[in-house]
Amino acid sequence: MKSLVTVVAVIVFGLSNVSTSAQYFGVEADFGISNVFISNPRAVGFNPLLSAKIGGTVDFDIADNFYLHTGLGFSKKGAATLDDGNLNFFYIQVPIGARFSFVEIGAESSLYAEAGLYTGVLLSAKFNGFKQDVGNTTLDDWKPLDLGLYTGVGFAINDAIDVGFATEFGLLNIDPEQSVFSFKNAAFMLGANFRFGI
Repeated sequence: MKSLVTVVAVIVFGLSNVSTSAQYFGVEADFGISNVFISNPRAVGFNPLLSAKIGGTVDFDIADNFYLHTGLGFSKKGAATLDDGNLNFFYIQVPIGARFSFVEIGAESSLYAEAGLYTGVLLSAKFNGFKQDVGNTTLDDWKPLDLGLYTGVGFAINDAIDVGFATEFGLLNIDPEQSVFSFKNAAFMLGANFRFGI
């Protein structure tokens, strides 16, 4: 667990120090819903739960209207059950993706689309307020690592404020038991990113 956190921190620190290419640092906040999807259609499913994400971003200018996007954030995900309570996951998350502005609106604003991968390290998991075990053995409740795809569309104002909608879909089974069906994270969020040029 500690080694995963160290790897993520080194990646983000290294990217943030490429000051010759970095154009913007920013702060983002997203709110929406999350869920855990089960591959077995006969299994009792979960219901959506309120989710949130906050963190810092770094955008690297690759070409006109094209950026490499990354950062470091704290993300709350999970799901709700009808009777037993809420399942809450708390991740440190690193996205790496591309962003393209495709329609200019006025002199300084535009519509954009983005897509990429995210990696999440599970710091804590709780079910109905009780702490659950995080690890890779069959005795643990949830795996410490999540990897998934993210996509988004939005409106950029003066290259300083982004307002948009984003989705995240997990690719890894986060159940350590690796049973006949899998558990995967998903989130749907509205948010804003306040960027500062350098």
